[in-house]
Amino acid sequence: MNKTEQILELQNRIVLEFNTILPYNWEMLILNLEVVEGSNNTPITNRICFCIYTEKEILKTMNKSIPIELEDLLLDLRKLKENWDICDLSILSNGVFEFNFSYDGVKRLNGVFDNESMFRFDNHIDEYKRRLKYFA
Repeated sequence: MNKTEQILELQNRIVLEFNTILPYNWEMLILNLEVVEGSNNTPITNRICFCIYTEKEILKTMNKSIPIELEDLLLDLRKLKENWDICDLSILSNGVFEFNFSYDGVKRLNGVFDNESMFRFDNHIDEYKRRLKYFA
């Protein structure tokens, strides 16, 4: 298996693992993971992860913790994908998912808590809600 196939297989596995920790009524999961190398090449991580779900036909969000095994898979992906600094992942309940990687350096792990580092996914939520209204 070549490197591209390994990356795709690992991405699919990560998405399937996320499916096992989400509530039954989830609509969308959003993850932002920052990683830097600590001492002895031990990764230091900071994550924001939440899911959008429906409760009595109202969209809500909840913060979601990530099991260590799932974070380990993400760190394995980092090794295969040229040691990115930031991974953004969005998964829709219909199976569509998207990974985006940045090599521009981390923010939260460097003490920067601005709109980009803390609220970058508000646009995803707003767009998702607009699409639901459009198709309703």
